[in-house]
Amino acid sequence: MIKIKLNEILEAKERNLNWLSKKCNISYSTLYNFANHKTNAVSYDVLEKICEVLNSDIADIIELKKDKR
Repeated sequence: MIKIKLNEILEAKERNLNWLSKKCNISYSTLYNFANHKTNAVSYDVLEKICEVLNSDIADIIELKKDKR
């Protein structure tokens, strides 16, 4: 399972998706859908912009969790 930790990162930095949207020049809906697991794909360009603005690595934003079986 993939966990998107974007909301947690923004909260820790006292920021929100609207702020990130403006800084990255990415639509709010794209970021909302990504942050809330409502999309099946995200472009490398979007990931790169998010990482640059948040000064984070991709691994900080996306976590792969093993299924407990």
